[in-house]
Amino acid sequence: MKQLQSQDTAILLFSRTSEEEARVKWHHPSLNQNKKVGIASRLIDHSLSIAHHSKLPVFTRFSNVQSGSDFGERLANAIEEIYAQGYQKVIAIGNDCPLISAQLLRDVAAALMQQQAVLGPARDGGLYLIGLQKSAYHRHEFLNLAWESSALQRSWRHYQVSTYWLKSLSDVDTFIDLKQLVAQLPFAHFLRQQLLSILASAKVDVNRNGYLLSNPSLPRTRPQRGPPYRATFPTVKL
Repeated sequence: MKQLQSQDTAILLFSRTSEEEARVKWHHPSLNQNKKVGIASRLIDHSLSIAHHSKLPVFTRFSNVQSGSDFGERLANAIEEIYAQGYQKVIAIGNDCPLISAQLLRDVAAALMQQQAVLGPARDGGLYLIGLQKSAYHRHEFLNLAWESSALQRSWRHYQVSTYWLKSLSDVDTFIDLKQLVAQLPFAHFLRQQLLSILASAKVDVNRNGYLLSNPSLPRTRPQRGPPYRATFPTVKL
């Protein structure tokens, strides 16, 4: 692996504000708006911390300052703003995949020295990470991808660039996803403790080991997404 050239690679944290996230995610009878804003804020702060720990330049574009008529156009405009500042590669992430690590971001930056694109497939058919060289960015094709749908991974098949597919990870869009995240994080992980504190204050049931108890009445639908689609892609070791 060549030495990482961070001066031409930037990370873009592209996200709704915590208030907007709270309005569309983690529906649970015990969670009011304030509790959900708290969850969103912890996830955003965690993603931002991971991005900064990568030692790469970090830009944020929250929904209150994004421009464009739909998700694809807003993301395209944000990426173009970073290219316009002289960066040749952009790694776009959101706030809803806390299992991304600083090392993964560094590995993606290194891989972009060889590959035109590095993509992280989410298990709902979307993407948790998009790394793209400026030379491989084509606005028209980018806008025509199936944004905010379970067909997004499939639509990238038509974007003719050399691509690394990372291992599949889960987004945190529903309360079921939140439960699974708490179970996956190490017992003493700071984010896990923060989330459990919020849930306990809302009297959401947890067992003595800190795992959320199941509730079969909880909605399993994902906000602003199509039906679950699971594509199979090779896992690439960077």
